[in-house]
Amino acid sequence: METLRTRWENLNEHTALRVLLGALLLLWAAIRLPVTVVLAVLEPFVTTALSVLAALGILVALFLRLIGEPPHFPFWGIMAASIGCVLLLALYYLLMLLVARGSWRLDD
Repeated sequence: METLRTRWENLNEHTALRVLLGALLLLWAAIRLPVTVVLAVLEPFVTTALSVLAALGILVALFLRLIGEPPHFPFWGIMAASIGCVLLLALYYLLMLLVARGSWRLDD
């Protein structure tokens, strides 16, 4: 049987936990807003830079492969770097989505 004292101790533990959780959520909101603004402002520049690098890398690699590969040309390295630019852009959009929503769950 639960006594009044144990109920009071449990209530105090839960209250402290709720206050701590509320403080953490407030801190997350205070960090999330400026990060979202910075990511949104940089988004056109990041998108343009990574898209152009990916497209030019693939086009140059294919062009040099078609005309006859020059010696010591890293075809697969250039292709991997171009695909890496596309993946980096996808990660940037995912980061923007997660920070702007304020939730780490994608099914909301």
